[in-house]
Amino acid sequence: MKKLIIADSERVIPYVDRQIGGREHLPMDSFCIGIAAEDGRLVGGVVYTSFDGVGVTLHSAGTSRMWLNRMFLKAVFSYPFKQLKCRRLTTIVRADNPHASVVAEKAGFKLEGRLREGEPDGCDLLIYGMLKNECRWLEV
Repeated sequence: MKKLIIADSERVIPYVDRQIGGREHLPMDSFCIGIAAEDGRLVGGVVYTSFDGVGVTLHSAGTSRMWLNRMFLKAVFSYPFKQLKCRRLTTIVRADNPHASVVAEKAGFKLEGRLREGEPDGCDLLIYGMLKNECRWLEV
């Protein structure tokens, strides 16, 4: 059984940062949620940044195909929408990572735009958003 890791910034933030290329240098004081396999090894994580009172940016990564289970998704969306009272979430995906786009869309994010040549290597970035009333992972 997988285990949620809540607010362990020393483990989760460097893990997510490494998986997404290590260029973002996610702030170590960010709230984060990880998921660990039975052996305690991290297999996925989410870091929340740029909270502005309306929304927050979600950075996510996983190394196992099974890291996004229902328990984890409920926790991932409960924090910004219920605790922070956000109206929206934003996540940004490299255009050359179609798997990440599929994951974002299956989770319920909608494509909102493209930052042309937004990465240092010239890769475009895709901007995805989700409004609270669109989130199917919140328990009513």
